[in-house]
Order: sequence, then structure tokens, then C-alpha cells
Amino acid sequence: MIIIDDREPEKIYSLIREYDLRRLYLGDYIINNAIIIERKNASDFINSLITKHLKSQVYRLTKAYRNPVLAIIGNIYIEAQERITRQALIAQLASLTSRHNLEGARGKVSLITFETDYDFALYLKYLDKKTIDIKPFTNPELDDLDKSDINAVKNAILCSVPNLGDVLVKNLLRKFGSIRNIGNASVKELSDVDGVGLKKAKVIFKVFNLGKGLDKNQKTL
Repeated sequence: MIIIDDREPEKIYSLIREYDLRRLYLGDYIINNAIIIERKNASDFINSLITKHLKSQVYRLTKAYRNPVLAIIGNIYIEAQERITRQALIAQLASLTSRHNLEGARGKVSLITFETDYDFALYLKYLDKKTIDIKPFTNPELDDLDKSDINAVKNAILCSVPNLGDVLVKNLLRKFGSIRNIGNASVKELSDVDGVGLKKAKVIFKVFNLGKGLDKNQKTL
């Protein structure tokens, strides 16, 4: 079974016959609950390297899964031109495929490139067939999680909120201390956090309070 994050482009999963669309808080594709895949086009990959956002993404993948895959679609060398030196790019690739962070890391990421979305869809199809008999991966018990594990889980959950990157996530956690407190915060309190602002605050509030209804004061913000 291929589980696909519901924010992934339809042009990819429309090429696959059987799949399950759902919201994933880590990775973009999960194959038979054994392999997790983070997909990026070449431009996004280079952007993530430059902003250092990719570092935290890969760290979370290696914390949670033994054999995560980073799939890149397109030509990273063309996208890197005039943005990052070739030497720096190669150094980053070497870093990604080695143990990403010794503190609590479970495994290493496999980096695979594809020329087209169709090639990537074929890869998913064949990987689904070849891993159907692999023993599903189970996450560690809560009692086995150390402080760095728990922080990684918090970051993964918050980074799934639209338009929230690592910097804003850290600012929110620094301000409120926990995900629960963030969920209980008002739009005004959220908007006062450095870098958030009113627009993002409304999105965060909506994500945590969907279905609860808004009180009169919240509606007028």
C-alpha cells in the first residue's frame, strides 16, 4: 500500500492505480509502512539547502525511520547554477548520505534522482511490489523517546502547518513552551510571536481549533 500526503501534486499520484491519500506529518510517501520518502523537485531541493530547512527535515526522517529516501525530480546541477557552488553542492550531498546527526539518529538517508514525475511514479509502483513482504516499521515506544526525540516530534507536527518553517516553529515553542499551549493560544497571542503576524496566526489558530468553533472575540480578529 502506498500512502500519499494529500498535499502532493495529483500529476504524480494519478499515475498510480492504488493509493491512500491522507495528511502525513513526516515525509510525502510511505510504502507498505516500511519506507518513507520525502520528494522534492530540483529547485525546492536547492532552496532547502540554501535555507538549511532540509537539514532538519532529513534529521526528522532519520530519527523516525531506518531507511528514509530523499527523492529529487529534475537536474540539481542546472538549478544550482549561480546559486550555490558545485563544490558546496557535492559537500552537501555527501553530508546528506552520511549519518545526519549522531544524537538519536536511527539511520541514513538514501538520495535518488529522477528525470521526470513519471519516472518517480514508476519507482513508487515497483517499490510497492518489492517491499510488500517487508516487516512493517514500528516507531519506538513513548517511554524510549529521549528529549531530542520529543523535540523532533514537536517540530514535525508544527512544520506540517501551512507556511510554518523551522524558524517560526522554534519561535512558537520558545514563546509557548508546548504544542498544547500553542493550540490554546488566541490569534492575538500567536500574532505577537516574532515572524508570525496576523495572517499566519489565523492559519495556526484554525488548524488547532477546527471544529471547536470560535468565540466572538476570535472571530473579529
